[in-house]
Amino acid sequence: MDIGEVSQLCKPWRLRSAVSGEVLAALDVDQVQGETVRALKARLGKELGAPRFRQKWFSEHGQSELQDEVKMERSPADVQLVVLDLCPAEEMDVQELISACAENRWEDLEALLQRPLDPDAADESGRTALHTAAWAGHLQCIRLLFEAGAAQDRGDSYGLTALHWAAQSVDPEVVRMLLEAGADKDMVANDGATALHWAAGSGHLEVVRLLLQVGAAKDKVASDGGTALHLAAWNGYLEVAQLLVGSGADTDNLTIYDASALHLAAWNGFLEVVRLLLQAGADVEKAGLDGATALHFAAQEGHVDVVHLLLEAGAVKEKATTLRSTALHFAAQEGHAEVVRLLLKAGSHKDRVTSNGETAFDLAVQNGHLEVQNVLLTGGTDKEQFQA
Repeated sequence: MDIGEVSQLCKPWRLRSAVSGEVLAALDVDQVQGETVRALKARLGKELGAPRFRQKWFSEHGQSELQDEVKMERSPADVQLVVLDLCPAEEMDVQELISACAENRWEDLEALLQRPLDPDAADESGRTALHTAAWAGHLQCIRLLFEAGAAQDRGDSYGLTALHWAAQSVDPEVVRMLLEAGADKDMVANDGATALHWAAGSGHLEVVRLLLQVGAAKDKVASDGGTALHLAAWNGYLEVAQLLVGSGADTDNLTIYDASALHLAAWNGFLEVVRLLLQAGADVEKAGLDGATALHFAAQEGHVDVVHLLLEAGAVKEKATTLRSTALHFAAQEGHAEVVRLLLKAGSHKDRVTSNGETAFDLAVQNGHLEVQNVLLTGGTDKEQFQA
């Protein structure tokens, strides 16, 4: 008796192809007793190369279909298997798949996959049921789609994968499930953004933490040159920025628009993010667009507290752009009297001229900023002295 014959004697429960009669799987009766057809289909899916949704099981002589809820008996049996091809998905079918996932109707999703519909069927924007389930945070729908063989890294028309969509969720468990299923943590969309970009830009602290724990590339740049830290700084997400800085993210990377994270935080007036970046060693004198520094941007936007912090950190108040504009010029042009007063107190020279020969006072006059004119005329001691 050869090894194959011994194997068959030891494994009297057999699954045969209904077409060829070939034995596709053989198990001991103890391994099938009390198991449902559905559970056995799922267990053998990988070996058969067909998920349970594409399997139809019939009794030994093909007289009746074995429904998923049926429990297998201990007695030896031969079961017939038919593997179904996926049904072509019409537009309505795709919308039903997506709608079921959006609304967490997993029983309806199960029925659609049993037809069996392609789990990767996409709408006109390339969106699939998995993208929708990931975005909505519906774990049971995601489990069913993976069981049906959905591709975890398939992108939509923007190149966004399920992981990108899940990264917008506040629930890290969706991201965890996708990563455990083998999703590429650093997959980039058409704009070069990764899931970490999306999580950081959405302020989802625990998702960022999880992605960093699994080794997501913290300094990956998108097509605009932006990193996750740029997005956290731009939006003022302090705790996210702390995580990224703590993981060693580069604080001085520049976007294609020559903006650093410090520039962006200063521009938007996020004082504590600015403080964090300075403490992490960000270059306070890093020159950006047209040679402007964080001090220029904070002055232009009127963020007095940020200007004060940057000056304390050693920002050069007389640093000029390529057009020879200082922070004082920026503040005067935009009418930020308190910033002008602070810069004058710090020793800024009010008579410096730009490449166009304009002083800060000239810019204040051109833009009708009377209070700034008063401050400049009096050196910041009496803002009510000048009248139009």
